[in-house]
Parts: sequence; C-alpha cells; structure tokens
Amino acid sequence: MIGLVMDYPESAIFLSIALFCLVQSWLLKRDFFSPANVFCFSQSITLGIAYMQLTPTMSELHFNTWLALIGGGISFMGGCFCLRLVWKQKQLPANDVGPVPVYDYRWKLHFSLTCFLFLVYVASFYGIIKVAGNLLLLTGNPADWMGKEINYGYYPYLFMSGPLVVMLYGVSSFKSLNPHKALRICSAIMCFIAIALNVIAYPNRSALFFSIASIIIFWNFLRRKIPAVLIMITLALAVVAFVAVSTLREQYGSNSVESYALEYVVELPYKYVANNYWNLDYGLNPGVDNELHPYTYGIDAFFGMFELLRVSGALRTSYGWDGPFNESIEKEHGFNTVSYLWDLHKDFGWPGMFILPFICGFMVSFLYNLMRTSYKPRNVIFYVFFVYFVGWWFFTSAYKQGIYWIWALLMFCVTTLCNAKQLIPDNTDNQSDNQQKANIQ
Repeated sequence: MIGLVMDYPESAIFLSIALFCLVQSWLLKRDFFSPANVFCFSQSITLGIAYMQLTPTMSELHFNTWLALIGGGISFMGGCFCLRLVWKQKQLPANDVGPVPVYDYRWKLHFSLTCFLFLVYVASFYGIIKVAGNLLLLTGNPADWMGKEINYGYYPYLFMSGPLVVMLYGVSSFKSLNPHKALRICSAIMCFIAIALNVIAYPNRSALFFSIASIIIFWNFLRRKIPAVLIMITLALAVVAFVAVSTLREQYGSNSVESYALEYVVELPYKYVANNYWNLDYGLNPGVDNELHPYTYGIDAFFGMFELLRVSGALRTSYGWDGPFNESIEKEHGFNTVSYLWDLHKDFGWPGMFILPFICGFMVSFLYNLMRTSYKPRNVIFYVFFVYFVGWWFFTSAYKQGIYWIWALLMFCVTTLCNAKQLIPDNTDNQSDNQQKANIQ
C-alpha cells in the first residue's frame, strides 16, 4: 500500500479526499448529495483515477491546469459556504424538515401531463425507424446509427428525452410526496418502462446514466437516505475489480490475443474518465504550433438556445469556434469530452474559471436549502436536475446542449400548472387523504 502511495502521490491525495467525503457523511450523518459534497467527491475521485496515467496520453498536468482545477474547486466551495452564511444571517430555516405529502398539488394533472410527454417521446421513435429501419437495439449494429454523421433532424430532442419523462414520473412515485397510491404505482412502473424503451430505441449512455442517477437521488431525499457505507462498498468492489483485471493483464505476454482483450477492458473505461483532464490540459497549454481557441465572450454559454434556432452552425463557421465535439483540443481521436472549466475559459477566460463556479455553487446551494425547507415537487425536481450536472461536470457542461434547456422549461411549466389552485375539488382518495392529514397533525 505504501508503495502504491509513493508511486501515485497525486492519485493517493485525491482518492483520500473522495474517501473523506464518504466518511464524513457517514460519521457526521450528513447528506452525501449536498452540492459541496457531490462536487468534491466527483472531482476528486475522477482526477485521482485519471492521474494514475495508465496511458501515455494522460501526461503530467501543467501548472496552469492545476491552477484552474484547484481555483475553480475552491471557488465553487466558497459559493456554497457563502450561501450558508447568508442563509443564517437572514435567519431562514436551516433544518431538514423532511418530505411530507403535498395535498395542494394537482397530482392527477401532473400524471396526465407526464403521460402526454411520454407519448410524444414514444412517437418520436418514428424518426429512428425512418433512418435506421428499426429501433437501434434491434438492428444488426446499433453503433452504425449513432455516429455524429447520422442526421435525425429535430427528432433527437424528443427520443433523447427519456430522462425528462423519468424525472417527472419519478417525483410522483414516492409516498412521502404523493398521497395517491394508484398514481404512485403507475408512475413507478412508467419510470422503468421509459428507461427500457430508452435503451431499446437509442441506447445512449448519457441518457441512461441521467435516468438511473435521478431515481437514486430521488430515493435518497424522498424515501431513505442512501448510507455512505453502501457507497463505500460499491466503490471498493469497483476498485477491486479494476485492480484484479489489471493484475490479470500483466500475466500475459504483450503479443497475446488475451493481452489485447484485457488491455481494452482496462483502458477503455479509464480513458473515458481521464480524457476530460488531458483535453483540458491540452487546451489550456497548446503547443507552439497551435493557438488558443478564440474567446466566445459568453455567446458559447448560450449555445443551447442558439442550437434550437439553428444559428449555431453559422456562428461557429464565422468565428472559427469548435463544434460540440471540441475538435481543436481532441488530444486522442474519439475521446472528445472535456471538463466544464474549458467551456468557462472559452467564454470568459481565466476570470470566468474563478468567478462563475462561485456563482454556480451559491445558486445550487440555494436550491438545496430551499428544497430541504419545503419539499415541493418543483423544488425537488430542479435540485435533482442541477446537482446531477454538478456531479457530471468532470465530463461535460450540460448547459451547452439545447435539449436540457427544453427539459428545464417543460419541468417548470408542468410544476407551475400543477401548483395552481384547483378550480374543481378532487374528491378521489378523499378518505385516505383526510386520514393522512390527521396522521401528520
């Protein structure tokens, strides 16, 4: 163990920080899914894994890159801390009240609107069948139909929206919020149907991870807090499996077929984590024969909106900007993702990498405190929505994609309509509702 620490000091430090995030939430009985903890854990564990340098592409990070990573992290954590101070100064409620059934929310309308969005989502599969001839998992080779050169038009905004449906069904699947048993059961079933259809129709990793993660975070806040011990055990098993495969690989000669197979098994998941950091380092420290990506002066941050208006291509061509695949800093072909700091650098330079994480940490912490003091459906949905992106920041910046702007707008509209005062009293399940109200009082 000491030898491993000496061989990989940076990895040892960051993995220790990730372990601390788990242990402190366990011993101090704090919420693992708080903004600061999620950010610190995800950034530390991914950077710790990346710095094992299992491939030559992941070289030593430059000073500029360390400055951006550490400065951006301190800035985000500082925003979380400042929100806590402001919250206390304003003498706002700081204790977690816990979820209670929301009786003045129009759950039947919520379910009906979600079903409508689900039908639109399923109907969009026509766009896949029109191009590929079948749902992708049922074709001979799904990968042939998932390349960036395949044009599905506007259909991806619909058939990639499985996570939107899952989130809307998910929030109404828990007894702690929804007092209607029949709606809860139907919503839970529809969650898993939507995930299954997502895999069959267009098996995209990002959509699948988003759907599963949102259910896990809903469960943590609305059913039972996920114990840190369980997270630690899962993480330990993953590390053991990773080391075991690495050890097996060393038993084979470099020219054997088994060696190539095991090398692929070990290095492929590693590259998906590490390439975000080596691309960031490559972008911030270009070679003498390259030039920095031109600044976009904040316009690139709103590319999600421009993408919907179909003007993004014109802007990119006119100003020489990268496309969504980060062509200028793709250090190894096929691994094009990069951490959120690169997008902030393109938009606002070095000041942006220190100022905007602070603002984001402040705002996400505000959503977190707001949710804990009032477990309304909208508060829960939007916190789960944004905290997932905070945890996923090591990989990519979600706000650059127009589809997430659409989801946020639809979630706001659905929860606003269902928060409206009911014009017609809802007598369904009145007896059970009155009983639950009496129990709460």
